[in-house]
Amino acid sequence: MNVGILGIRGKYLSNEERDKAMQTIVSLTEKYDNPTLLTVHSPNGGINALVEMYAQINQINHQYYSYGESVFDWKEANLQLAEDCDVIFSISTKIKKKKCHHCLDHTHEATGACYPLKLAKQMGKKTKVIIL
Repeated sequence: MNVGILGIRGKYLSNEERDKAMQTIVSLTEKYDNPTLLTVHSPNGGINALVEMYAQINQINHQYYSYGESVFDWKEANLQLAEDCDVIFSISTKIKKKKCHHCLDHTHEATGACYPLKLAKQMGKKTKVIIL
């Protein structure tokens, strides 16, 4: 089972939210037998970095997609991740500064993680936004 887990940048997470995010990542991973975790290797830390660390420390199968050098590269990586996943989760926070322009539901902070979630949803895959 290919499980995509992506989310908000590290600078937008409080220490409490970071701890809750890690608990959420563990909980999501434990729902699946022998999952392969998919995420974008992000220079911005946050949820994606937590997923990477968790997978490495716990020797969980993982696939990282390159952030790339441009918006085009980033979009291509996210499209590939959306195609490869069976299910995808976007982890965010309540709105602090800017509503998510991918979801347009006005429930959570903007995160690029909702872009591949939106693509996966269009492909008929299971998706979920988790608000910490």
